[in-house]
Amino acid sequence: MFARFVIGGGAVVALCFALSAGEVAQSQELGKGLKRSDACTLRQVRAFADSKARALLKEIQQQQKATAEKASKRKQLQAYKDILRQIFAYETVARSLVGPYWRKMSSSEREEYTTILTAMLESLVSNAIYNLPVKGYEVSKVSRLGKDFAVNLSVSVEDDADDLLIVWRVRCFERGRGEGARMGIIDVIVRSVSVIAGKRREMTDILSKQGIGQFLRMLAYERDRLKKQER
Repeated sequence: MFARFVIGGGAVVALCFALSAGEVAQSQELGKGLKRSDACTLRQVRAFADSKARALLKEIQQQQKATAEKASKRKQLQAYKDILRQIFAYETVARSLVGPYWRKMSSSEREEYTTILTAMLESLVSNAIYNLPVKGYEVSKVSRLGKDFAVNLSVSVEDDADDLLIVWRVRCFERGRGEGARMGIIDVIVRSVSVIAGKRREMTDILSKQGIGQFLRMLAYERDRLKKQER
């Protein structure tokens, strides 16, 4: 049975729609250095995707109430970020975005880069969720995508007769002996185009021209600029 959740007018975009604009986030909750696992099933992946999308829609409803009561935007954005930390695999996405340059970074540079990127992209996605209208979503299909999984979400947006198809690429990770497996989103595909692939070309081009030090400074500047916008 497909899960369908709909919210009335004035709702803001769900995460799957925010990511279609080309922004990606990750999750400290998933930890660092996790290895891929083959333990997850299609059924478990569907439950994961559905529960995370449902949690975002619940926050959307809370945001509507908060807006009516003129509550703090910062507080609401933090609620979205708390959910994002449970969804995305930070280090996996970070490594994907810089491609071969990951191996050229020192351990301290990798840590600095992942920390900055996480904060920057959390802000971008949270703001997108806060500001763009969505009515609901449907987890329409879950299938294998290489060694990962593809989760098809049909997102209904206000004033648009056609649903927007977003594909989450979900990876299964080992957690530790006796702890089972965890899942995290590592890419988003919109109209058959990978968001990560597009961003990787952009970021590796900057790295090739500016070097790692300047690249990190540019990211830190962008992170600070986005933080100021949240106030």
